[in-house]
Amino acid sequence: MSKNPKIAILGSLNYDCVIYGKSLPHKGETVIGNSSGFFFGGKGANQAVQAARLGADVHFIGKVGKDDVGSKMIASLKKEGITTTHITVDDSTTSGTCAIFVDENGDNALMVAPNANLRVTKDDIDAAMSVIRKCDIFIAQLEVSIEAIEYAIMQAYKAGVTVILNPAPANKISADVFQFVDFLTPNETEAQFYADILPDAADKGTCIRAAEKLLSFGVEKVIITLGAAGSFYADNENHFLVKAFKVDAVDATAAGDAFNAGVAYKLGQGVNIKEAIVFGNAVGAVAASKEGAQSSLAKLDHIEMFIEKNKNEDKVKKG
Repeated sequence: MSKNPKIAILGSLNYDCVIYGKSLPHKGETVIGNSSGFFFGGKGANQAVQAARLGADVHFIGKVGKDDVGSKMIASLKKEGITTTHITVDDSTTSGTCAIFVDENGDNALMVAPNANLRVTKDDIDAAMSVIRKCDIFIAQLEVSIEAIEYAIMQAYKAGVTVILNPAPANKISADVFQFVDFLTPNETEAQFYADILPDAADKGTCIRAAEKLLSFGVEKVIITLGAAGSFYADNENHFLVKAFKVDAVDATAAGDAFNAGVAYKLGQGVNIKEAIVFGNAVGAVAASKEGAQSSLAKLDHIEMFIEKNKNEDKVKKG
């Protein structure tokens, strides 16, 4: 039986307002939506919930405001079996919030007010290091204080923990930090932000050049997520594309977060990188086929059935 990996996640907790409509609004435009919903989200929290639902032992590091929403978000994570000891409360601000617009193709546009998420400090990281050191994987995104993120990445790496940096949303970080990252997992636009090259699955050369630029920063391995085209992997010796699973996309809000959690879960079990990416692609695809952020995240048995079903369908097609 495969082990349940220990994963520490430094990240954001947000309260999401999601509006579904025919198209995304342009500047100055009001679009009438079809429906709406309120969900617990934040990239870090989404990744934590997904990893926990897969069976990982998850420890979360973050911050909320002193408000009802913050208390409910912590309670929600506890209900998922996530250790929340290192989520602190800042009395001087409110919890993070996010407005999300989703069109009929499942594509989205977001605006985030990080609020308490930006109050995470180096002291918070130091307080959590006793937990981080015992984990197989450490994951960070860029929705909390950049100073705290950079410090945490360096400390986790030096402690011998595998570091995954999901550089989302794209933001400037110190060039020195990349050398402490084992896996960098940008999407196309984030890869373009850092590499100044837009990777296009239809032009493999752009993927290779973007990945090479990212590797030149000192990162050990790069996984560029390409939406419906799959995920492109590269290190200093190999590169390959892992095709996506086909689904009817409903809401891509947490698909990238689900992918990162899926990859982290499998890497924590010690599987090879290709198998981890295939699994991550499946987890992301299932999330994209459902509405909401955390409400779209599936459990391990559902993912395994989804992968098996698609394998069988592939055999039928080839036959």
